[in-house]
Amino acid sequence: MSWGFFLYANWFNPGQSYAYYAILQQWATLLIAHDVAGCVAQAAGYAGLLLFVIRAPNNKTEPRWLPVERTLPFAALIFALALIVSYGSLLGYHTETLTRIGIAAGLVVAICAVAILIVRKQDQKPEDYQRLRWVLWGCLIGLPSFLLAELASETTTFEAALGFTPSDDIIGLLYLVNGVLCLFVFEAVRSERVVSVWIPLRRVTILAFILTAPALFLHEQVQRVEEQFTLPDWAWLGLAVFVSFVISLLHDRAVDLADGFFNRGLDRDPQVAHGSRDRACPSR
Repeated sequence: MSWGFFLYANWFNPGQSYAYYAILQQWATLLIAHDVAGCVAQAAGYAGLLLFVIRAPNNKTEPRWLPVERTLPFAALIFALALIVSYGSLLGYHTETLTRIGIAAGLVVAICAVAILIVRKQDQKPEDYQRLRWVLWGCLIGLPSFLLAELASETTTFEAALGFTPSDDIIGLLYLVNGVLCLFVFEAVRSERVVSVWIPLRRVTILAFILTAPALFLHEQVQRVEEQFTLPDWAWLGLAVFVSFVISLLHDRAVDLADGFFNRGLDRDPQVAHGSRDRACPSR
């Protein structure tokens, strides 16, 4: 189970892959071999993600999902071959359709992963139900962000449909949001009992709102400030520490207010926590 998600994570975050292309472009054969290996890694990653959502959180497959699990190696093989054949464009063949299928496959896999999690979570005992919800919300946040980033960076979809292409900063932010999936999966697999997923979602949302405005402002103004004021490096470091402290303080205060508002029922009657599966399960 964990190896399946590792294959997926290793594919969508291989590191500075452009460096490999820059080095291997001197040798066409090695570059093509690298592309073929990338196709195999992508197919294995998609199959690994589906295997993970079928077996999470206890690495067990319910009987009704066994047929789906058995088809994953064959589906991965077919998809890998389709991706490899799409590189026939290098030899002058028209492979646009296969390329579009390869891009669309990411969307199909994401939809299937979310659908499987939604169906499976209803049959889980309370502790595993909460853990599976962590995985589900990680997919709901991370997978769309990654797909949008891929479309923006690898295709002209936004330019054709909306008339503009997102900036590199926006694309990088979308890739960063995709990291939520890894964090939530780690927590769901590591802990036998977890708190309700709504608690970290609230805190991450509050942090995003508090951080977005200062980050955008500083990104736009930092160059102007550097031109008008000549400050030593230690001063910039001190300013960054001060801004981080203020943002952290605002986040803590906002979290306290939000927890106080949403947890009023628990504060009045602690037994409410045991009356619904949607409430937090006991922590370890």
